[in-house]
Amino acid sequence: MNRVKKKMIWIAVLAMGLLLAGCTAPSAPQASASAPAAPSAPAAVSSPEAPNSQVAPAAAPSDNVSAGIAGNGGSDEYISGDEAKAIALEHAGLAEADVEFVRIRLDYDDRRAEYDVEFFRGNEEYDYEIDAVSGEIVAYDYDVENYNRTASGAAGNAGASADGPALTADEAQNIALEHAGVDQANVRRMQVEYDRDDGRRIYEVEWDADGMEYSYEIDADTGDILQYESDWND
Repeated sequence: MNRVKKKMIWIAVLAMGLLLAGCTAPSAPQASASAPAAPSAPAAVSSPEAPNSQVAPAAAPSDNVSAGIAGNGGSDEYISGDEAKAIALEHAGLAEADVEFVRIRLDYDDRRAEYDVEFFRGNEEYDYEIDAVSGEIVAYDYDVENYNRTASGAAGNAGASADGPALTADEAQNIALEHAGVDQANVRRMQVEYDRDDGRRIYEVEWDADGMEYSYEIDADTGDILQYESDWND
């Protein structure tokens, strides 16, 4: 009898222990707990637009050193060397067969493209600067090398006074103006000086007209033009 009672008590104790153990066991984490939000994907960055395939590439610089000089046009607008030569000959009143050309060169002065045209006729030297675009004569120069008065000139001087030249200053002035094709009414300043050069009596005639400076040397006995030049006023 006592053995049965003890057994029953032991069973009751075990049942109580199991009951207590079930009540104190930790609860499992709730599956419904919200998971941390995933980081949002970065906003898409728009890529730069591809260049329009229809846009023409920039032009490469020209290899022609004469292009665009002086603000007076590109090389494709220049007159030719032959045209510059013809302009100089026409101004000098000479034919190409009568002269010997020394130089026809494209050059640059004050950012202007110019042809430098130089030629001789006997002992006469001509030098022209001609705008390479417009064909305008920018400057010209004329010299007589190793000048000797002709026999006719010396004969024409026979009646002149031994103390003075055969030509007057006014006559020398008119010779220079006529040769330059300048009307005296357009002359702004006129200067005529009588001088001697290497035993030769000359008139030096200088004036301004239409933005140009003119300078002439004229034989005071024969009226021959020994030298002349013209250039733009500074």
